[in-house]
Amino acid sequence: MIAPSEFQPYLQSICSYYQRWWEDSVLTDIEREQSEPFDFDLRVKKVKPHQARGTVSENPPEPDSPLRVIEALHQYVSEKKYVLLVGQAGAGKTKTLLRYLLELVQQAKDDPSAKIPILVQLKDYKAPLDDYSGIVHLIRKDLEESWGLSLTLQEIQQYLFREQIFLLLVDGLNALSTSKEAWKDISQFWDSCHKREISIVFTTRGLGYRNLGIETQLEIQPIAPEHRQRFIEERVSPGDRKKLQEWLNRAWQSDYTPFVMWMLATVCQQVNSSSQLESFSIGEAFREFVRLYQDRLYEEGRISDENCEEWAFKLEHLASEMMSDKITENFVISRATAIQIIGSEVLLNNLVRHHLLVERRGKGEIEFCHQLLQEYYVAEWLRRKLPDVLKDENSSKRFQHDYLNYLKWTEPIAIMLGLPEITENQAEELIDLALDLDLNLGARLAGEVKQALQSLAFNLIAKQQVCKKLKIRLLGKTRSESAVSLLIDLLEDESYSVRLDAFNTLGQIGGDSVILGLTNAFNDDESSVRFGVFDAFDRKITEISDSIKPDELKLKNVEIWGKQFCFLLAGLDLENEFNNKLKILSYAIEHLDLDIRWGAAIALTQIDSEQSAKILLKAVKNPNFDIQFSAAFALGEMGFESAVPILEKAIELTDSSDTCRMAIYALAKIESERAVSAIVKQCQENDDKYKLVFKTLYSMNIEEISPTLRRVFQDPIREVQTSIYRKLNTEDISNRLLQATHDIRPEIVKSAAFLLREIGNPEMLSTLWQQQTRFFTEDIMETIASIQSSCGFYNYEIYQQAQEAKNLGFEDDLIRTLYKDIDKVVSQIQENPELRQDDKEDRLTIEIVNQLRILEYNVSHETKIAGHADIVIRKNDFLWLGEAKIYRENNNYLWEGFLQLTTRYSIGDDHQENGGLLIYIRQEDASSIMKNWQTYLLDKRLPDYSFRPCKIRSLAFISTHKHEKSGLLFHVRHIPVMLHFDPKDKSGRRKTKPP
Repeated sequence: MIAPSEFQPYLQSICSYYQRWWEDSVLTDIEREQSEPFDFDLRVKKVKPHQARGTVSENPPEPDSPLRVIEALHQYVSEKKYVLLVGQAGAGKTKTLLRYLLELVQQAKDDPSAKIPILVQLKDYKAPLDDYSGIVHLIRKDLEESWGLSLTLQEIQQYLFREQIFLLLVDGLNALSTSKEAWKDISQFWDSCHKREISIVFTTRGLGYRNLGIETQLEIQPIAPEHRQRFIEERVSPGDRKKLQEWLNRAWQSDYTPFVMWMLATVCQQVNSSSQLESFSIGEAFREFVRLYQDRLYEEGRISDENCEEWAFKLEHLASEMMSDKITENFVISRATAIQIIGSEVLLNNLVRHHLLVERRGKGEIEFCHQLLQEYYVAEWLRRKLPDVLKDENSSKRFQHDYLNYLKWTEPIAIMLGLPEITENQAEELIDLALDLDLNLGARLAGEVKQALQSLAFNLIAKQQVCKKLKIRLLGKTRSESAVSLLIDLLEDESYSVRLDAFNTLGQIGGDSVILGLTNAFNDDESSVRFGVFDAFDRKITEISDSIKPDELKLKNVEIWGKQFCFLLAGLDLENEFNNKLKILSYAIEHLDLDIRWGAAIALTQIDSEQSAKILLKAVKNPNFDIQFSAAFALGEMGFESAVPILEKAIELTDSSDTCRMAIYALAKIESERAVSAIVKQCQENDDKYKLVFKTLYSMNIEEISPTLRRVFQDPIREVQTSIYRKLNTEDISNRLLQATHDIRPEIVKSAAFLLREIGNPEMLSTLWQQQTRFFTEDIMETIASIQSSCGFYNYEIYQQAQEAKNLGFEDDLIRTLYKDIDKVVSQIQENPELRQDDKEDRLTIEIVNQLRILEYNVSHETKIAGHADIVIRKNDFLWLGEAKIYRENNNYLWEGFLQLTTRYSIGDDHQENGGLLIYIRQEDASSIMKNWQTYLLDKRLPDYSFRPCKIRSLAFISTHKHEKSGLLFHVRHIPVMLHFDPKDKSGRRKTKPP
């Protein structure tokens, strides 16, 4: 063992290597020229668990100011939290982790008692072959290969779990394999860390809900408008600023990531006009960026025209191979394999030298310098394949099976749909295929098509026969302005929750529809709609506030717009009008109108300043108790102990469960013994109060409950649910939980959805979607996304079909159905083996042929095809040949039948690449006979030979080898027919015929 002080060389190595952290895996020479990267001042918000939408008083909004990302990591890790940092591609997750690593390293250098940070990347993960976790192996490998620090697995275990001197930073949870073994291993590792309170920071891409149950999830926010503007002013020339700003105005704010901003700034300096850039999709922007970069290298004399063309094809091929199932990691590849794919070590060295590819330090591995870049090249590769992909129904089905259904292909396909070569017919067919898999996927891809095709995409979504709330969600995912008119119609719907969802979606789409939706929301009869509208337009607050000028900030606006005006005041960034804002809110907090008073209370918590607290403390002394309670609730939200007496009094005086719930909600946030005692007292009074406390606490984000209260209750409902799941994880319980998702009580649906998420069985997906199409709930949608994320695909039935197709060596339904029917016929023959002991090969085979005729197959026996084939099945140009042999104590006779089938009868051409060998077995132990036959074939060393078990019948197997006539792969299904009959009972022996 080594002492913590002996880690100093390791710490110094990290400091030296990452001193210019922004250069790690950068995209091009252009970025390297910057002495320091532009600081976008990235912020994060805590991701809160979904709460069922209720009335105003049931779910008051919570102040949630974005935190600087590094500060947030320091804060939560110091509190022994387990953090999941979530962000889309290009959001800056890895760079943030590097900056955080450097700060932790500096702390460890200065303070011997500080923890030693260890950064590992899950794209390097390998499933373990021993009792140690793959993460432990990953730590050992990285320390040795990258930093020259050799530790045994036992030492790492001790440093991590016993002495707890390591602080783990784990990058790329989304890059982990979807295999059950990998997720079981990392889940067990996470459980071990969680039990020992070992802090870990994970990062993941926002592509689902693989979160290991980590409560503290910090989502990287889109770049704030002021930082966007600062970037444009500092890094973009005056003549190009308008072009970039117009593109950003068209994009969603979620598209504003540091990487995309930097790429677009490079592109806009070269394009000719604002209209040219404004029409660009992300895919087109990538294409233009790569072209500009290669032009620069050409002008500098570093590459030729031939290089540019060759690079594109090679990088597309490499990127697609890295995404295929052959490369389990998806994002990294060994140098040797990269050379094999590209075909030239010299070319690989050139690509690495010019920073399109990166060779990882000390690992002998190659990766694209940015995941988005890899996905762009995959998109171009897919675009080239698209005409073949969509040429017929079989090809389309293969694309749906092999690409569309897998989450890892979603981003490349989305990028591809925005490329200019995609035709209307191609877009329509791809979206239809996606909708057949998963409605969310179809809507997402519909939103990625070119502007000229947006109306087409919208119509495909609008015609879906689903409930209104789900349709609104799907329309929002299209991001299409074509959806605005339908959403505006839904603002008049009789259901307030439908109206509120329509407001939310209009806010996402943006433009003039936001103002129209906001105006309608202010006049809505339902207070829940009016109350929720501010949250719906939170990210569009700057656009909304353009209609309010500083000189228009007057008290009369409170009477006109009520609560919403208070919200707008909180969101307006008017530094010079700060005192005026507070003056208006101080008036509104003591207003007799309930909506205005509560709007002011929540607005003051959002401003969260010393002046806000003074206004609320004054309102607490108002003789009107309703005003006192509003102010006390806001103070409780801000954590002020002075609110406790009023909140206690509110619980004692009122018979309203809503008021009690709000008071408990506010008390739960105050870190004081008196606040905790007040809540505990309610639990002791009667069962109704006890249930109310637990229901209120469960509706909250556990991290917002005061630490003292958390220690008292220990998140009991979640613990109880988890223990129930672990004890009762059976098929019966799963079915009951699925039934519970149809319950009309939100709390039942919420709990059932949580437990189904824990079980995570992909077979549930179809039933869950059926529920969603009839009655949409966000809890079920999160469960669907969680299951999809953990298994890596969208649709279980399509996944199963694809697995069967791959297993059989043919993606058409015909071969799969044929083999199932043959198995049915074989099963019938096997039912009476005593009657078939004297049957010859032809007699047995003719019976199989006759049964297949009854099933309406075009099948014949002893047909002349380069000889007399035992079974011939035709359909159009499809031809399947079968040979039948009786097993005769060794494999020589079977081998002759195999050679007849593969070298004489079949030619192995397209639509003739499958055949079968029926093996009539009268001996016992058919399984051993089939395994022995497998070994026999393996020893024959046929070209490109492989075999695999058949997934639709365990005793059968499928062999594949290169056909000597066609040179293509030929698949043979080896089908046992069990005819053994040797009964041991007396009556059975009488039925056995003598030899």
